Amino acid sequence: MKRLILFLIAGLAFSAGAKAQDAESFLSEAARNSPELKAVYARFEASMQRITQAKAWDDPKLSFGYFISPIETRVGAQQAKLSLSQTFPWFGTYALKEKVAAEQAEADFQRFIQARNQLFFEVRSKYYELQEWKAKGEWIREQIAVLERYKSLITAKYSGAEGKLVDVLRVDLRLENRQTELEVLKAQWPSLRNGFNRLLNREGDPEIELPEVLAEIPEGVLSNDTLSFKHNPMLGETAHMKNRAETEERLAKKQGMPKFGVGMDYAFIDKREGMPDLKDNGKNAFMPMVTLSLPIFRKKYKAMQIEAEKKREYWEYRNESISNSLSTELSEAQYGMVRAEEQNALYQNQIGQLGRMLRLQLADYSATGKDFVEVLRLQEKELAYRIMTEEAKRNYWTAKAKMDLVRGTDSKDYKDEKRK
Repeated sequence: MKRLILFLIAGLAFSAGAKAQDAESFLSEAARNSPELKAVYARFEASMQRITQAKAWDDPKLSFGYFISPIETRVGAQQAKLSLSQTFPWFGTYALKEKVAAEQAEADFQRFIQARNQLFFEVRSKYYELQEWKAKGEWIREQIAVLERYKSLITAKYSGAEGKLVDVLRVDLRLENRQTELEVLKAQWPSLRNGFNRLLNREGDPEIELPEVLAEIPEGVLSNDTLSFKHNPMLGETAHMKNRAETEERLAKKQGMPKFGVGMDYAFIDKREGMPDLKDNGKNAFMPMVTLSLPIFRKKYKAMQIEAEKKREYWEYRNESISNSLSTELSEAQYGMVRAEEQNALYQNQIGQLGRMLRLQLADYSATGKDFVEVLRLQEKELAYRIMTEEAKRNYWTAKAKMDLVRGTDSKDYKDEKRK
């Protein structure tokens, strides 16, 4: 098991070296620093120790007794007695106890994987938010530069008595709006940075190297295979806990069987005085013993079986409930990806058409000096669509990360590694 955790960190470190700006580069840091992840993993390690405890034999019993008033026997007075015994449960009990502990450890490991997957989803989601923030700032700065060029053009026309003062004022108004939007966006950065640093559990609030822009949305990547969530670790946990309950049912029956033990008594005997011809005079006594418990009070054993049976039923219902929730979440994530893909395609098409309209309108304005309001309207519309495009990209990749979380995609890699 521990080798799998090292494999996790090593694999993420390799990804970080390959793509310094990729979201994966932050995952190993989050995994190393997360106190929640450390807590869940410590619980798993504690469960592993129960396996050794479960298969250990009961301690042997050693007792010593000294007779203050010696007991007379035919061959002499009994002075002291030494006893040694070892008790054994019914056949197969130790194996079942070990299996119960092993199933619990496997369930705790699946819980650790789920906590890790949830952490990675949160890191990726926040990372995509940072990318969207950067892209929005770039588009606003680009429009500010365009408006500056428009202002120079209109001012020149106005100086030559070909333009209108109102158009100059309109550009100034748009510039002021865009610059205010940019300042508001900059003011948002400390909050985003702090939230991301808290996810990574970094000391203080250090600066973050700005990520690359959001990747483009691929086409036609969804298939029926994406609807499977059989590798989700929450289902793995319920499966192992159900196996544990079934094993506990069998163990309860074993514990209701007799226990047996073996041992010996060794008695120290003094010689009888004045009887030199007595056979075995003063000979110490050795007595092998066998013990057998009688589990005649059956109510507690019956209650143990019923308890294990109800636990099994609980985990069966729990598995069904989780499966229903995962199915809903998976459908919602798939819908989120499809919707974002459709919106992105629409926005890209609208941006292309607006670009052509804007070029025609600029040409008309350059020739006639009229309808500059329409130029500004088209420019504003283009910016709005570009920002909506970035939102669609973020929504797509966040939905994709959610789908990976629900499917337990990373968990499958660990199961494959475990089989090796």
